[in-house]
Amino acid sequence: MASFLRSKWAPLVGLIAINLLVGLFVFTDYGESWDENSIFIYAANTAKAYGTLFGEGEMHPSLYGPFNLRFYGPFFFVLARGIATVGHDIFPRINELDFWHLAYFLSFQLALTGLYALCVRWVSRWAALGATLLFNTQPLLWGHAFINPKDIPFLAFFLISVVCGLWAVDKITSGENPSIPKTSNSFRRTFASSEKRWFILAAWVALSLSLFVFLSPP
Repeated sequence: MASFLRSKWAPLVGLIAINLLVGLFVFTDYGESWDENSIFIYAANTAKAYGTLFGEGEMHPSLYGPFNLRFYGPFFFVLARGIATVGHDIFPRINELDFWHLAYFLSFQLALTGLYALCVRWVSRWAALGATLLFNTQPLLWGHAFINPKDIPFLAFFLISVVCGLWAVDKITSGENPSIPKTSNSFRRTFASSEKRWFILAAWVALSLSLFVFLSPP
């Protein structure tokens, strides 16, 4: 426990714990934003569309709608719908809409994690915490963390994609860095050449971009 408190991640964990505690008291205070209803329909249609994989009904263009949402990835919306459904089943007195807002707020914590991870690469953990805390307490961002089903999850996935890309570069180029676990001798010999290292770097970048493109909401 003492070693964790001295680690660079301890301030972030403390901040997120405080956020979640505050969020549990206020997540029912927000009304429905103008585009949420169409997203609820889109998430329900997407979940319904998976039934066609097993012969339960036929795929119909209406399942991809409504509006232009059919051109965007539904991953986060379906995930948020699952959280909202389970939450409402457990606590039926709380409106299901409020659990959707809680899901958005959870994605905001992921965005804070990505921002802190970027900051702590170059500055001390307390300076990184200060920047993250400043970001976290912006009134506009705090409000959108509960009511914005698009931009906040997009922000989270974007920051995590950047962090994953930088981590991949570190993994490949840091060689003898003692903080990185050593691989076996045979594995190091296999990927010793610079050409293969660049190939691995390109693969990691492609993977990060793929996760960003396919998992991000509009």
